[in-house]
Amino acid sequence: MRFSLSQSMVDIQQSLIRFPFVLLCAVLASFAAIQLEKSHNQEAILLPLLLAGVLGIPVMIFLTLVTENSEFSKGSKLATRFSGLVLLANYGFFLPMPLHDSLIIQFFILFLGAHFIISVAPFLGGGDGNSIWHFNKTLLLRFLSSAIFTVVLFAGLSLALLALDKLLGLKLPSDIYYHLMVLLGFVFNTWFTLGGIPKNPREKIAVLEYPRALQVFAQYILSTLVLVYLSIFMIYLVKIVVSGIWPSGWIGWLVSGVASVGLLSLVLLWPLTRGPGHKWVDRYFLLFQIFMIPSATMLILAVSKRVNQYGLTELRYVLLVLACWLVVAVVMSIYTRRLSLKAIPLSLGILALLISFGPWGATDLSMRSQKGRLEKTLFEAGFLVDGKLFAAFSPDVDVDQNEIRNSFRYQIQQFGLAGLRDWFSPELTESIENSGTFQYRGSRVNLIMADLGFHDGIEKPLRPVLNHVLQGEGHQHAIDLDGFQYSLLFELTRGQSSRFDWGGENSSIDLDDPGGHLEIRRQDEMLINIPLVDLLKDLVEATDDGRGFDLASLAEMTFDFSNEKARIRLILHRALFRDDQEQPLVVNIQGVLLLAEVTGN
Repeated sequence: MRFSLSQSMVDIQQSLIRFPFVLLCAVLASFAAIQLEKSHNQEAILLPLLLAGVLGIPVMIFLTLVTENSEFSKGSKLATRFSGLVLLANYGFFLPMPLHDSLIIQFFILFLGAHFIISVAPFLGGGDGNSIWHFNKTLLLRFLSSAIFTVVLFAGLSLALLALDKLLGLKLPSDIYYHLMVLLGFVFNTWFTLGGIPKNPREKIAVLEYPRALQVFAQYILSTLVLVYLSIFMIYLVKIVVSGIWPSGWIGWLVSGVASVGLLSLVLLWPLTRGPGHKWVDRYFLLFQIFMIPSATMLILAVSKRVNQYGLTELRYVLLVLACWLVVAVVMSIYTRRLSLKAIPLSLGILALLISFGPWGATDLSMRSQKGRLEKTLFEAGFLVDGKLFAAFSPDVDVDQNEIRNSFRYQIQQFGLAGLRDWFSPELTESIENSGTFQYRGSRVNLIMADLGFHDGIEKPLRPVLNHVLQGEGHQHAIDLDGFQYSLLFELTRGQSSRFDWGGENSSIDLDDPGGHLEIRRQDEMLINIPLVDLLKDLVEATDDGRGFDLASLAEMTFDFSNEKARIRLILHRALFRDDQEQPLVVNIQGVLLLAEVTGN
């Protein structure tokens, strides 16, 4: 494959006309990624835009390839591509925020599925094996060259910007390198790759140009590694049969990886099966089929055991589906005595779409499985009565508090609160919703555990509420400086220190650990030592609603301190306070500090 810079530039220009919607998605994704880094408070808008834009790149490539070689009219082709944009807009619009882990897994399944279907998109209406292989070889080589060019271009431009900064004294913003990386990664890399997509992929290829380096890589590296690992799997299978010990859980990822590499090697070696003198490819194909069925069976047994023990999760569901697909694919290839270059990626793409949505999808099935296990535990311990959580703890009840806490944490982290709301009382629901602006998922778990009467630890229940989220109204009001000279917006976690400039002098604000004192220093000299633990403890007693989320007024969250050196006003916006009887802790605080120097009398 020859590379011509002039031809590449022509291809890049033509790809703007050929793939305008793909480039639109790339531009929108880069815009969202850059703005996310600048403005985290717009995450609810920018993150869905980013995911929809990234997913839109392969989806719009697929729709373009499907329609451009079809007999559709110009209007029908345009309408089909517009419908893809509408679907992507709906996907982004209906993404629930905050984004839970299950939605990230769903996104990657869809993203990979779209790439699988791209590999056969021009051939859904026909096309021979030579054309399919040549099309995908061209895509692969173009993608690899695009990745190399993008990395080299980023490194070169970054060094140029660094030289401008260090040698010429230009004060460039620190985030310019991130912006450059995003623009090159999304826009340039996508644009350059699009320029190499063949315009007539169904064109008959009489003789395939098979790169020698590709043959060496597939024949002597990939195929050898696959056979070595499959032999190890066979030995391991014999060990399982003899010892009667179930296969280890991580065997699933090994089998999946070896199957993927094996199928890739077979696809790369496919043209060699069309010529004489390559009987070894047929033998390798046969050995792969023979060894793959028991390996896939081990995979199914290993995942099934984990499902019986710990319930279904998205990853276990995906592994089970892939194992079943692998068995079917191997059996079909043995029956037909050939490897279908169209059926493999097409079936994987369709599977990815099917398991992403609906009651049979990975998310819904996993959520029902995990919720069912938690429901059984809560019901047997007396914590779930008539479908509602009930604080029924008794010292005589044998309850694994840690298991309950971890189950709730997994549910919230993986699926959010959607599957649990019907268990909550109105009071608990209100407390959780009020804590919605507090981004730590653990705070919601603490509220639920407190509702059940558990201590924050894992050994014994003490008091119903241990962690308090103090939410002030200060962030909703303009701040009156009231004679103060400086203001500082801050956020600190215990043990953390933050430095700032105060009238040209180096100063710091520290939240010490474990004492819980807020210390303000100037030129390393202590100015004010605020007993924050005592202040918050008194505030909790005054505002405690019994559920861990305490709403305080601006006046209640404002504290004034002064001495002969400085006058300070502390306005707290939010504080996480652990009201432990033995060692109260200030975990995190956010707010504003007003500062003024005290001049002589």
